[in-house]
Amino acid sequence: MPARNTISALSVAFGRRRVRRLALLGTGYLGGWLALPLCVVACVFATPADLPVFRPNDPVTRSGFERFYNMDYARAIEDMEKVAAQHPDDPYAVNNLANTYLIRELFRMGALDPADYANDSFVGTPQRPAATEAKNKIKELLEG
Repeated sequence: MPARNTISALSVAFGRRRVRRLALLGTGYLGGWLALPLCVVACVFATPADLPVFRPNDPVTRSGFERFYNMDYARAIEDMEKVAAQHPDDPYAVNNLANTYLIRELFRMGALDPADYANDSFVGTPQRPAATEAKNKIKELLEG
């Protein structure tokens, strides 16, 4: 199973055709043992074109996404606001900022807890109110 997860992750990062050839080597009895070397080989031979591209593609955007994925939403918002100010006509910059506000608010509300969605008990639970400030900011970004 670990080999399949590794192959899936590699196919997303480096393209399906290249990884499909490597996946044939990693299946079968030795699949688990070949997963790590395949990952190392794929990382060594990765070119800049194989790496994820953020729009706009600049260091501040990459820093913002790193902070976003590490759940450091306050600092991610700071970075995304800088990007939106530097690229006012880029819809991706505004979308990144709006999504950061949205996910931060959903996290604050407790709506991102996967245990809540393990069965249908969430259907009867009362709604969690969003902060008015967050709703207004997201609405401003999306309508503005």
